[in-house]
Amino acid sequence: MILTKEKIYTVKINMKAFIRVVEIWTPDSKNNCQLTLADSYFGDCHDFNKQSQSVSFAYNEGLPGTAWAQAKPLIITDLEHSCFVRKQAAKASAINCAIAIPIFSGQFLLAVIILLCGDEDEVAGAIEIWGKHPVRKKELCLIEGYYGSLDKFEWISRRIAFPKGSGLPGTIWDYHLPQIISDISTSSSFLRASNARVDGITTAFGMPFIYHGNKEFIVTMLSARGTPIARRFEIWLPDREHKFLSLYSGHSEIPYDVFSYQEVKKGQGLIGQTWLTGCPCISRHPAKRSKTKSSANNEPGSDGLKVSVTIPIIEEGVITAVCAFTL
Repeated sequence: MILTKEKIYTVKINMKAFIRVVEIWTPDSKNNCQLTLADSYFGDCHDFNKQSQSVSFAYNEGLPGTAWAQAKPLIITDLEHSCFVRKQAAKASAINCAIAIPIFSGQFLLAVIILLCGDEDEVAGAIEIWGKHPVRKKELCLIEGYYGSLDKFEWISRRIAFPKGSGLPGTIWDYHLPQIISDISTSSSFLRASNARVDGITTAFGMPFIYHGNKEFIVTMLSARGTPIARRFEIWLPDREHKFLSLYSGHSEIPYDVFSYQEVKKGQGLIGQTWLTGCPCISRHPAKRSKTKSSANNEPGSDGLKVSVTIPIIEEGVITAVCAFTL
């Protein structure tokens, strides 16, 4: 459904960031066998930023190269004993978890998105990767997840499976479209709702990633009100003729934030740029969004926030959706 009504949410101002670093790695224009840093947001991780500027990754090297070679999303919760190359810099910046999401068009890599998290004892929330069960092929099971301080919720999540059409991962798997659950406490489609309420998880956001060779994965982000994964989520879908994208669904934790119907053409703003190129984008200085009027030129998740990230959902070489989240 298209959002046509204004929605207003309130939230604490002193929220602690769950995601601390965002990187986009793309094949180098002069050497396609190397991935170089195309865009990034490092927040207060200045030393990690400095080291990352001079690094590149070959196929199957480091986390970006490994995600490229394995053609699937990856989560690393033990950086010290892993393919992660920048271990010491990450440790110095209190980063203890890394998530990689490769973006392919058919067999060809367009980009690898890296999300880096830290301070697991102080944040509540989760990022999960779901994939086909190794035995029960008609079910999804947890491939890997990062849960911060949510030990009990992690225990439940590692023991649950979702048939197609069941729960948030199963629904996304069924429709091959991203989904947002704005209020888990009132949702009948979030099967872990009672566990989520206990741990203060309020919002769920999920994206499908369909790769060559019938490889299907669902990445879910579960937000708590005090330490949200992101303060704003958006899902944009193309019309039948693929002439424009319109806002399909959204959720915001930003005070007085407004959603209203919008249309974006290819190349227009951050959303349109991703639709045109098929590559994720980062905006570090979004323009302030009007509280009363809508404009397709507005960047997603504006209101003077730090960074917005767009992620294309591509299936069989066609963009079926563009997702955006604002930290």
